[in-house]
Amino acid sequence: MELEEMKAIWADLSDQLEQQKKLTNEIIIKMTQQQYKAKLNKIIYPELIGTVICFAMALILIINFNKLDSTLTLVTGIITIIILVFLPIFSLRALRKLNNINLVDNNYKQTMIDYANGRKQLRRVQQVSIYISFFLMFVMVPPLTKVIKGRDFSIDASDLLIYVPIALIYFALFTSFVMRCYKGIMRSTDRLLNDLDMD
Repeated sequence: MELEEMKAIWADLSDQLEQQKKLTNEIIIKMTQQQYKAKLNKIIYPELIGTVICFAMALILIINFNKLDSTLTLVTGIITIIILVFLPIFSLRALRKLNNINLVDNNYKQTMIDYANGRKQLRRVQQVSIYISFFLMFVMVPPLTKVIKGRDFSIDASDLLIYVPIALIYFALFTSFVMRCYKGIMRSTDRLLNDLDMD
């Protein structure tokens, strides 16, 4: 009789322990989900601010489109508007894919597959963005000069020796700073997910 009671008590304790373990795992996963979102927000918020700035610049060009009366300003204006509208959209879509990963409902394997795919897409978008942004840095000058100053773009050869190196240095420093920050956040996110055992 005592053995049967001990077995029943032991089975009851095992069930309680298993439920406690499951509850603890759920709490850990939910906390990890919050930390994951917080880390991604460090990328998402600056991207949203950049998107607002890009859309505002595109809107300024669209409102003043009739001022782009030369072939150079018209062509570069159209290219600038297209880049300013679509580049942030691609970036935000890649971030949304990462942000929508649900650690609570997915198993660990599916989470890591989704994360790897989202991270790869974000990396591709960032690499393309660097090249397009470099191109945009030069192509946006004629239409913005026309809209802001009311005159066609013109520059002396001596000015090129000053402005182009300054623009290149600024672009290189800014891009490397942003990429270092993004890589640091993504490495931190990698560690967070790799440390999570959801099985």
